[in-house]
Amino acid sequence: MDYLAEVFREFRKETYADAINAHFRLGAALNRRDEKAVRKTVSGLLKLIHPDGRWSREDLEEYLRLALEMRKRVKEQLRRMGGVEYWNTHFSYLDGVGGEERFVEVPEQATGGLISQELRPAGVVYTVGLDVETGRNALFRIEVGLMKGGGKLNVTGAVGRAMREAIKTAHDYLKVNLSRFAADRSLEDYDVHVQVVNLMQAKEGSHTGAAFFVALLSALVERSVKAGTVILGEMTIQGSVLPVDTLSECLQLVKENGGGRVLIPTANAKDLPSIPGEMLGGLEIAFFSDAKECLLKALAG
Repeated sequence: MDYLAEVFREFRKETYADAINAHFRLGAALNRRDEKAVRKTVSGLLKLIHPDGRWSREDLEEYLRLALEMRKRVKEQLRRMGGVEYWNTHFSYLDGVGGEERFVEVPEQATGGLISQELRPAGVVYTVGLDVETGRNALFRIEVGLMKGGGKLNVTGAVGRAMREAIKTAHDYLKVNLSRFAADRSLEDYDVHVQVVNLMQAKEGSHTGAAFFVALLSALVERSVKAGTVILGEMTIQGSVLPVDTLSECLQLVKENGGGRVLIPTANAKDLPSIPGEMLGGLEIAFFSDAKECLLKALAG
């Protein structure tokens, strides 16, 4: 043990941080701290596995992929805690010969799927809400069902105070203004059942009023929301919409979980230039200034 400890101590004086330069280059998504961590990990693996200083190109590539995978896990957690500053976790390396760029993923990381790209039944809407207590955004699926009854509103699922208020606001607004949207229907003839499906174990979800309004009316007129659509924003009792405070984090969450289309309050248009273009890639952005415009852009034809 004393001999092995002395070997390890002596190896600390050596570094193979530049070993990857002989065959590979690191991708543009890695910043200086990422690059330093990857190089030191590769150096450590080379010293432990090849103490004689001899290794093949294949060995080096394997250790580089392991180092990138380990650093990517750290960066993914930083992204979840720190938001848009750490958005780019597309770690890669380039082959020094052919220049081919190869991306590295972590095996356990889920890839989308929470937001369905198929047309959902009427009354089903996806939204992102802010859990104020934990300071993070979470994805929710709202499901509204109507049954013949006397106008009762029943709410089930993971619903905190803010979401209950949003549901009540949307319900009361629709009750008063229903003739503008569905003249031949009346909420007094139905019991409304609202279920909030918590897809990310959040305790709360504020800024979700617009989504509840669309879900209620979608169920009432029996028209589905366009596939892959996520609706953001809070709604007032007068039908006005309020901007989203953490737009970049919301869009990031939508993209990660398979969303393809996002309805955003018009007041948030000024925030788009500050969001990296790569984050917006693949997302269809639509703006709405009031409840009626949101409904028109949300429902499928």
